[in-house]
Amino acid sequence: MSGYWRELALKFFEKAKILRKEATIDLEHGAYNKAISASYFMVESIANAIFAYKKQKTRGFAGRANLIREILGINAYKLFLKLHEYREKSRL
Repeated sequence: MSGYWRELALKFFEKAKILRKEATIDLEHGAYNKAISASYFMVESIANAIFAYKKQKTRGFAGRANLIREILGINAYKLFLKLHEYREKSRL
């Protein structure tokens, strides 16, 4: 694996770790809408880390969701869609 893709994957993974901490803090303080958003972006960052590791490029939600389905399977895809739905509802 080239250094570029490896470094990109690690950056996404580090971002996911930060977002996980933020989601935990938000839950502890009862900020559920913020926790949903942080959780969504954490999963998105983990997915981007996997895509970078596999040297896959993606754009936008639909592209990311399709790659999740292809690489991680239908169950992960459905869970990602559900989390996206919760995030959209939390923004209202």
